[in-house]
Amino acid sequence: MDAHIRDLGGNGRANFARVVSELRDTLRQYARRRFLIGGGGRPILVWLCRQGSEPSPTEMRYQSEVACLAMNVDRAPALVVSFERRGTISGVNCGLFGAPSPTQDDYAGLLQEAERQRGKFAEFDED
Repeated sequence: MDAHIRDLGGNGRANFARVVSELRDTLRQYARRRFLIGGGGRPILVWLCRQGSEPSPTEMRYQSEVACLAMNVDRAPALVVSFERRGTISGVNCGLFGAPSPTQDDYAGLLQEAERQRGKFAEFDED
């Protein structure tokens, strides 16, 4: 995960920090927020959550498979950062998930969701 974030470059890391800060502040209203970022074709799926509202492993896999299809990559890392009520980090979890197989029963649905999310992708500037 560290290498993926470092690969964003200085501007990309600054933008990443800004988005995390902005979305962290919305956790008072929403239990969790999710966004897909990347640079150079290396997406990272990020969840910011209130403590106790983390995505399930099944949801992490589903959204990572969608990210793989949306960005046309073989694998996508997922990062989950949980926050206490005061806004301090209470936990971090990460995983690496592969693209789905076209033979999966839900492949058509994954493709449809990937197309919908493709337009929401945030490309962060690299140095």
